[in-house]
Amino acid sequence: MRVPSLPRARRSGLGPASEAGSRREAEHRLDGAGGALELRAGVFTPASRTGLIGVGDERWVVRGADGSVVVSSVSQSQAHQLVAAGIGSAALPETDHVASFTF
Repeated sequence: MRVPSLPRARRSGLGPASEAGSRREAEHRLDGAGGALELRAGVFTPASRTGLIGVGDERWVVRGADGSVVVSSVSQSQAHQLVAAGIGSAALPETDHVASFTF
């Protein structure tokens, strides 16, 4: 049994002359919109930006039962190890200010 073939799609008006014309029109349209022509040509100058946020190590403190600082400016793991060893009552970030402990 023979299966009939489907008709092929025709590309009307897309010959070399009309492709070049449409390419020129597209370049003209895009050239004014943020320098898209420069992007296609490989001339790209990134905008200089400064960082809006900073990333750094968070420092911790070990506080006693009365809320006083026993050890300051240590890493998180070291602060928790000191509390586990009985040096101080709580390990907190340096930026976490507590008025008083109620243990």
